[in-house]
Amino acid sequence: MASWVQICNKSLRRVGNYRIQSLDESNEAARSCKDVYEAVRDTVLARHPWNAALVRTTLAADATAPTWGYERAFTLPSDPYCLRVWRLDEYSHPAAEWKVVGRKIHTDESAPLKIEYISRITDPEQLPPFLADLISAEIASEIAFRLSESNTKAETLRTWAEQEMRHARSMDGQEGASERIIADDFIAERY
Repeated sequence: MASWVQICNKSLRRVGNYRIQSLDESNEAARSCKDVYEAVRDTVLARHPWNAALVRTTLAADATAPTWGYERAFTLPSDPYCLRVWRLDEYSHPAAEWKVVGRKIHTDESAPLKIEYISRITDPEQLPPFLADLISAEIASEIAFRLSESNTKAETLRTWAEQEMRHARSMDGQEGASERIIADDFIAERY
């Protein structure tokens, strides 16, 4: 059973053997973790299309179209919260042009719009172990200098976080079959 406190405690052990019981404690270790863990979590999740964070959904068009540029706007999901649009369904929207503007997708595609997006994971029990380890490594690298005042420690933990990122991406890539590549007009013209 992972919790944000357990993930932060792993970070704190790497920084200097600190340990907390709650993120609401009134010590520097707890304050440091509380200050960064949500932002670090969202950044780590948004950085890669993690299988655990991918959500597929269908969006209805907004009643109000964009002022110019595209014909339709679609509001991004908030439950679970959309951190980043990964792609539109290539079968329903094979040659779609689109752009995220604020919390909306602007496109000329008709509704319903099928998207796959990276969601915010607020329950740490929904994180695979490799992703929890990566978030822990990133938290450690964020708080290292604040707690240790050591550039060497901060650089060492940044290197650890980069290694954890490579490991996590490798593990994530091993879950599921390889994606099929769909030939488009450009590829078809080459043959």
